Amino acid sequence: MTRDINDAIKESFNKSNEFRKQIETYSRSVRNAFWAIVAAGHERKLDWYFIRDNGHYEVRGGHNPVENAAAEKCFLGLQFQRDCIKFTINDTYRSGEIGNEIRAYKDKYISADNAPGICQAMTSFPQGDHGYLPNDYRKP
Repeated sequence: MTRDINDAIKESFNKSNEFRKQIETYSRSVRNAFWAIVAAGHERKLDWYFIRDNGHYEVRGGHNPVENAAAEKCFLGLQFQRDCIKFTINDTYRSGEIGNEIRAYKDKYISADNAPGICQAMTSFPQGDHGYLPNDYRKP
């Protein structure tokens, strides 16, 4: 992954003031782990979006653009909690296609220690078709 694509990923997410306010509350190591995980998911062409679900912020990755009604079906989530970001997996959506390597990280808080393992295990998710980023999904 080149520096350019990492910058493009951050730029896309940071177009949202809500997102920017949320991510800045975390330590540098947690933010770096977050960006590494999103970049690894982007390599798998997951479609990313930032949502507010029942008052809680979350970044989700799946195989459907945000404008698609099926966007709620995602493979993973990064839930923004008070002092940490929790990595979650949607076991019910295409669960037979998600490998056991990534399941080891389900419901774990992301950190500099486990981010490389999560990134490596991203190959457990099926390859997507788009790789849309938040705020850019309408672009060709």
